[in-house]
Amino acid sequence: MNSQELKDLMYMEKEIKRLRQRVEVLQARAESCTQQITGMPKGNKGSDIKELLIEAKDKLQKQIDAKELRKIEIEGDLDEIDDTLTRLIFTYKYADGCSWSQVARKVGGGNTKESVRKIAERYMKKRGWK
Repeated sequence: MNSQELKDLMYMEKEIKRLRQRVEVLQARAESCTQQITGMPKGNKGSDIKELLIEAKDKLQKQIDAKELRKIEIEGDLDEIDDTLTRLIFTYKYADGCSWSQVARKVGGGNTKESVRKIAERYMKKRGWK
């Protein structure tokens, strides 16, 4: 894990949500691609579009699955941090996407946004993540 992966983790859930919305749109469009006009010649243009929509939906689903897996892996790495305070700081900041002020409030103990940020920076420097 490195600092870029931590930053990516903050936005993964938003990206996954956006991809899921796109999958729903593609699914709805694919389901509506049926020729139901009577008296019109039947062609395969509707089924071609439907197949393309389904392929696009499947591709997006694979992206979602890969991002979910990577998110789980990074969160698992965060769980490996031995120090409880440091683990909480990283979880609140990077997994939950909190600001440094929110992190300080959540961990409590008189910590300030600067103190929790410094703890995270020291840990990342110690691990060679910067």
